[in-house]
Amino acid sequence: MTSIAWTVGLSSVYAEALFTRGYAMWYEQGLAIGICFVAGALIGDIGRSLAGFIASIITTFVILIFLATESVSVAYLSPTGVAIMQRVLLIAIFRETFPFPTILSIAASLIGSMVGERSA
Repeated sequence: MTSIAWTVGLSSVYAEALFTRGYAMWYEQGLAIGICFVAGALIGDIGRSLAGFIASIITTFVILIFLATESVSVAYLSPTGVAIMQRVLLIAIFRETFPFPTILSIAASLIGSMVGERSA
């Protein structure tokens, strides 16, 4: 259940950032890191927290890619324009989430799981 909430939280933060401005501000990155910390603390085990992070970040990327490619309509653009827009949106997704935000998020989830282990 924690991994589902983790995925929904990360997906909503990154989708809101990418589809309103095209990039995440510092407070949105902080919110994503906070979500990872809380999820790691709730899980309370470093191994399960790492596996949960990997599963949730992969699912988040799949959701963001689906949202990015579905938002481009063939009715308004030529097939070439659709391909270009999809590539631009995919580049924006990966530029926004790799490598620095992902490293901070995984560190926050591992620190959160250590805190969760000690308090349990």
